[in-house]
Amino acid sequence: ADQASEAFSWVDGKFVVTNQPLATVLKGIKVWYGLDILSRDSSMNQRPITMTASLESSGDAVAALEASGGVKHAFEKGGTMVIVDAPAAAAKKGKKQ
Repeated sequence: ADQASEAFSWVDGKFVVTNQPLATVLKGIKVWYGLDILSRDSSMNQRPITMTASLESSGDAVAALEASGGVKHAFEKGGTMVIVDAPAAAAKKGKKQ
């Protein structure tokens, strides 16, 4: 998708991102879905994201973000949604067992 199709994707009910930094995508998700997702690892902020999700489903957006960015979402105490690197999330989950 080019910049024009990204900019007007909302007309078709979609959130479209092509090769944008993770930090930029998280801001877009906050605007379009009302989700405040934080990245506690600043080294991931420039990770390129390409995704498409329906504006009707924040779950689809989170799933598309996870698939494109190699990240997983989690909730901190207090309910803050954060994203972490997927391999780190898998390793942490494995330690709990």
